[in-house]
Amino acid sequence: MGIYKLHKQRKKGGSRSRHGKSSRQPINEAYENEAQHMSEATNDGCRPGRSWAHQIHFSCPGCGFALTLKAWVLVDVDERPDLVGQIGRGTLHAVTCAQCGKSTQVDVPMLLFRADASPPLLFSPSRQTSQERESLQLRELLFRLQGQEETRWVNEFTFGIQGVKRDRLAAVLGVDLRAILLDLARWEKAGEWERVAALAEKALGILRREEDPAMWTVIREGWAGAHSELAVQYIEQPRGEKADNIERAIYHGRQALTVFTEEKSPDLWAIVHHNLAIAYLNRIVENREDNLKEAAVHHRMALQVYTIDSHPKDWAIEMEGLANLCCEGSGRDRPGLLEEAIRGFELALQVHTPTAMPREYARTMNNLALAYCARVEGDGEQNLHHAVDCLTDALKVADRKTYPEEWAATHGNLTKAYEALYRIVEGGPSLEKAIFHCRQALEVFTVERFPARYRQCRRTLALLYFYTGDWKEAHTACTDAIEADRILLSAAYTEFGRRAEVAETRNIYQIDAYCLLKLKQADEALPRLEQGKTQLLNESLSLSELDLLALSEAQQSSVRKARETLHEIETSGRLGQGMTVPVVEIERAEALRQARRHLNSIVENIRAENPAFMPHGLDLPVLLSLAPGGGALVMPCITPQGSIVFVVPHGVSGITEKEHCVPLDSFTDKDETVLLFGPMVGKKGPESSIGKSGGWMPAYLNRSADPGKWLDTIEHTGHELWKSVFEPVHKRLAALGIAEGAPLLLIVPGGLNLLPLHAAWREVDGRKRYVLDDYTVSYGPSCYACHVSRCRLQRPNSQKSTMLAVMNPTDDLVFASSEGAAIGALFGKDACRLLAGKEATSDTFMRSTHGATYLHFACHGYYDWKNPMNSGLLLAEREPLTLARILTEPDLGATRLVVLSACETGLTDISESPDEYLGLPASFLQAGAPGVLSTLWPVDDLSTMLLMEHFYEGHIHGGFTPAESLRGAQLWLRDLSADVLRRRLSEMRKQLGPDHPSASTVGRQFRRFAEMEPEERPFAHPYYWAGFTFAGM
Repeated sequence: MGIYKLHKQRKKGGSRSRHGKSSRQPINEAYENEAQHMSEATNDGCRPGRSWAHQIHFSCPGCGFALTLKAWVLVDVDERPDLVGQIGRGTLHAVTCAQCGKSTQVDVPMLLFRADASPPLLFSPSRQTSQERESLQLRELLFRLQGQEETRWVNEFTFGIQGVKRDRLAAVLGVDLRAILLDLARWEKAGEWERVAALAEKALGILRREEDPAMWTVIREGWAGAHSELAVQYIEQPRGEKADNIERAIYHGRQALTVFTEEKSPDLWAIVHHNLAIAYLNRIVENREDNLKEAAVHHRMALQVYTIDSHPKDWAIEMEGLANLCCEGSGRDRPGLLEEAIRGFELALQVHTPTAMPREYARTMNNLALAYCARVEGDGEQNLHHAVDCLTDALKVADRKTYPEEWAATHGNLTKAYEALYRIVEGGPSLEKAIFHCRQALEVFTVERFPARYRQCRRTLALLYFYTGDWKEAHTACTDAIEADRILLSAAYTEFGRRAEVAETRNIYQIDAYCLLKLKQADEALPRLEQGKTQLLNESLSLSELDLLALSEAQQSSVRKARETLHEIETSGRLGQGMTVPVVEIERAEALRQARRHLNSIVENIRAENPAFMPHGLDLPVLLSLAPGGGALVMPCITPQGSIVFVVPHGVSGITEKEHCVPLDSFTDKDETVLLFGPMVGKKGPESSIGKSGGWMPAYLNRSADPGKWLDTIEHTGHELWKSVFEPVHKRLAALGIAEGAPLLLIVPGGLNLLPLHAAWREVDGRKRYVLDDYTVSYGPSCYACHVSRCRLQRPNSQKSTMLAVMNPTDDLVFASSEGAAIGALFGKDACRLLAGKEATSDTFMRSTHGATYLHFACHGYYDWKNPMNSGLLLAEREPLTLARILTEPDLGATRLVVLSACETGLTDISESPDEYLGLPASFLQAGAPGVLSTLWPVDDLSTMLLMEHFYEGHIHGGFTPAESLRGAQLWLRDLSADVLRRRLSEMRKQLGPDHPSASTVGRQFRRFAEMEPEERPFAHPYYWAGFTFAGM
């Protein structure tokens, strides 16, 4: 508690008596008689503090029976909230006579201390007391306070007492129960449920259950009801961040269930379960499959109360809810789940009839139509026509005037149905009808009222015009969708919410870039394609690398302060984890929302004066300047109608479609998906010719059980990449005069980030020739990230090269120790610090990063596909150094290169935000490193050691760039003979000696290569070398 000061009291004339009497006030008389014995009283056995009470003996005013009361005259508000509650209830110092039952309120003066308020002291004198006696009472209480707090403390008082009449004391303390209940009723009538919940909670903190059980129950149920209403509000919230709204809805629903039970409040209990089911269905954070299972649990809970006989309307709603969950199913069970969904909707329609429940009928018919659109069984065209019939029937009852949202949603679903018909039935009016219905929906779904639905409709409209080849209309719709996306992204503030908003745009930037090319605006197409890359990473890099010198001092100060505030809140914890959102997280989310809104406002105000400040993406000259010297910038643009690859050589001042764009008319986004995941299960129609091996991801995820198929998939995918993507690009590079070994900077979209494009191959003279044989390949998350990396490298740095290396922290990588020794020898003892074994903790690493120009990790890594922010590196005791921590803590201002010689360190999230490049490489780039070397799959320990040694030799001693050194090391490892390997392992055996723990492993490898032909190449398969990639500059 803080120290507060009061004015010292001065005597006027003589001292006043402390023993006045009054026959009309026996209680006050008892208090005055007891006051002289204050020093002998106790504070009720509490811990030492300012609260203090003494015993009062008096006679019952009704029958004269002797009564005793503990009178609290000093009360610390923070120390004794129970006493404050009694003040609010009006029960403090109330006593009931055991003889006659008469209740009496004992009137004693009180001094209350409030540590965080000003003034800190409240003095409430006895009700019928003269001014002179009030002064006496105050002096006595201050005397007691002096005894509690020591003379030294009271002598420092110079100011801070407020006098409060007894009937106003509860109001001043904010605990007036009667006033709170009146406010509660007023706000409940107004539907202000946040205030109702807060007031009800406050009232429950004042009123005790045993004092008024009926009223306590009413207030508690009112509190639960407010939380139930808040759950509904956040589910239906059309604006704000969806991810945070849903988390709040779940929190409020679970709060309501702490009160409502199936036994005592079955209907209210069932309502809350229904709302929680809707919330989990729409939940963004956590695992989608788990959320759907949780939603099903809540629907079934509600059905324990709702039956078709007792609650037919509610029963129908829950059946429809379970049917909707079936529609969300995936995998091999999807066909059966869709059939179950159709049956569920048809059951609901037994109750939801067009005459009795027109709104509900329209909604159920919409859901039934969507189930038929997705249906696998039966004839596809007939299913879609059935869906159109359902939606047409829905429009007969859901007219625009009465049900505008349902009317617009129905038109939106008709758009989907006709678009699907267009895909399977050539010709006909399906596409024109889809465009018509989409435009109808947009009459209600405006950007002002429904920004998320507006964005979705504009994106759909862009695709429809894209299919018709109306590039101008498609471009206009893309522009509108992108503008809505910026509005929604600026309103999002949590990590999950911002990622979810970015995921909603998906390929809209690529479609717009394609349209601009068709409109002969190639100079605008490339910047537009770049704008869709790693929007969140680019923003973070932009804020961290912001050049404030062009701003005024006031603007610089406001940006720095807002940026620091936002960073502090972001790093104080992570939102969206777990099944509920505690109050502290709701408060933090609100603080985060306010901080981001404040920063956005500052940036927009500066942009109004200086449009060049924090632009959306890079302008064309900067993009063109990123093409490496002697080489080219390569950026694929993949769309549903075909693809284009920008191939921009170094030194050009502009681009044209003819010279710098390579058409890939037969490669679409579907082909990319099949390449990654194989032929889609449960889909009819012709399958793509790509991906016959079953897809990259299934083989990757099943590599332990079927390693042979994984090796085959690596080679097969490399050949498919050459035929479908890189062969025409290679021809254009040759036509542009790009020489062998020249650098290529690849900025690849979406799921292609997971594939080793540098290992694309064709046969030349009977041997496989890879892209890596032709060029030096480096990757970039986005052009902006590469631009920032280049700027970092251009900063003057006179610092000597130093290495911080984490080597084998889990003690299970045999060759990592040798890798560390070789790296240490290259840098020298004084310039290299090795953290090995148990010393390599995450805290030790964080403390050691400052000033290191190279960071090297020879350890295990992992990628969390459910939550990429939990991906990381395993350090000592298998403690994870997560992506989340890398983003917030290390100082990498001096770092030139980060090498992640570990498993799966180059993977990125492709499920939700494929163009966001969310993974370890991006985290280190965001933390300050210009370049990161990482791996796309678990790598072999021995081959990794050899590759790393050769890499550092070329980079540190040879003076080659990281990309050049990596290429040289990969080609060297690929062509390394068994004879050279045998001799190297023989030397290693001698150095280790027979008693070394790793001797047996080294010996086993030695014998393996000794049995091979001397010229055989054990590491020729791309599995051993193609997993390593370099990102950055």
